[in-house]
Amino acid sequence: MRYRYRLNVSVPLNAKTIKKGTVFANAYDEIFFVSPMKPTFARNRVYGGFGYQIDDYFGIVSGYLWQREFEAKGNKICISFILP
Repeated sequence: MRYRYRLNVSVPLNAKTIKKGTVFANAYDEIFFVSPMKPTFARNRVYGGFGYQIDDYFGIVSGYLWQREFEAKGNKICISFILP
């Protein structure tokens, strides 16, 4: 069993709210917790990027995702790119 906690922030750059035609910055930190038998933290993801809201329901985002895997025998670092 695992649990996740994610803190996400979106900030409009050319308007007061995110609506059609808005350019925005987006960032989040996501932490994965696991059962007490394994390391407390299983994974941590940090993301930062920019997006454009096309209409009320559809937008595009591009950014950088950094992910760190925690293992019982050591740590492993994975780096990913997210492109539209």
